[in-house]
Amino acid sequence: RTPIVLLDEIVAHLDVTRRDALFQVLHDAGVQVWATGTDSADFTSISTRYARVFAVEGGRAMPAV
Repeated sequence: RTPIVLLDEIVAHLDVTRRDALFQVLHDAGVQVWATGTDSADFTSISTRYARVFAVEGGRAMPAV
């Protein structure tokens, strides 16, 4: 079984370098990660090869564009 990690507002206070390093560590850990954030720009460096990003609006989750 693949562990699941739930993280809330994980990048709110990280600069771009540390944010990218965190994303790499999470990827290398081999776990499934569900992360939240209020600014979609914070997640633009995540490769779509490794992640799926969703936006939640009006109570509905939809793929982020």
